Formats: sequence, C-alpha cells, structure tokens
Amino acid sequence: MDSYELHSTITEQIRFGEIFLLEDDERRCEWFAKRFKGDELDVSCEVEQAKELLQTRTYDSIFLDHDLMPEHYGATESDDERTGYAIAAFLASRPDLQRAATIMVHSFNADGAMRMVEELRSAGRQAEYIPFHFLEDHDLMPEHYGATGRSEPPAVAGG
Repeated sequence: MDSYELHSTITEQIRFGEIFLLEDDERRCEWFAKRFKGDELDVSCEVEQAKELLQTRTYDSIFLDHDLMPEHYGATESDDERTGYAIAAFLASRPDLQRAATIMVHSFNADGAMRMVEELRSAGRQAEYIPFHFLEDHDLMPEHYGATGRSEPPAVAGG
C-alpha cells in the first residue's frame, strides 16, 4: 500500500461528528458531503437559518463561507448582515455558544475571510482561514496536522 492509499484509508476512517457548513455553492456542498460521509452535516446558505442551527445544535467543526449570494462575488462594498461575517460576529458575541468547535473560514474572498477570522479571534475564539481550493486540493483537514508533524495548519497568505 503506497502512502496515498494509506492516507485515503485513514481519512475514510476518521469521523468528525457533528459538522456545520455555511455555504451557498452547490459544488462545494457536494464536496463537503462526500468528504464528511458518515458524519452529521448540517448545511445552511442563509444567515438566519445558520443562527438557528448554531443556537440549537452542538457542533464539533464549523466551516464558514463569506460570500453567500451571487451579488457578493467581487463586491466592493461589504454586506455584513447577509454574508458569513454576520455568523462570525454572531459567534464572537456569544462566547459560550459552540465554544469547543473548530472554526474554519474557507472563502475565496480573502479580505472578507480575514475580517471574519479577526472578528472571531478578537473574541478569544480560535479560527483559521484556509481557502476552499486548499481544502479540496490538499485535504487540509484538522486530523492531518498531527499526521504530518505539524501542530497547526500550514500558513496561508494573509492569515
């Protein structure tokens, strides 16, 4: 068995438990569903529904996108109440909510993603920015940090 086959076998056996995903892109949702097959995955693309789920369920991992509507892509003005930033601010303002969850921001919008991470970190939460294509191309998921000898994810530009 080569290292790729071993990595795939180990990855298939690892379970994350309860996962929350804030995402509007169907292709990404399909990737997350495949990646977390066997885990409980709740998906929302709307801020109010996301708040409801985050208040009523307990998650082990939280994945947040920034741009949730086509008009957000490439926008020069912020729309904080209808983007993932609203959820970052929501979690930051409620210190006991989802406290144990790992939070990863996976948006292609680096500026928006970094604002989210900064908001979460300023509230004392641990949050990381890993663009979706890094997750997709390199399977940079939390369980792999220890397996590669790293204690944390690799540095990402701007993060």
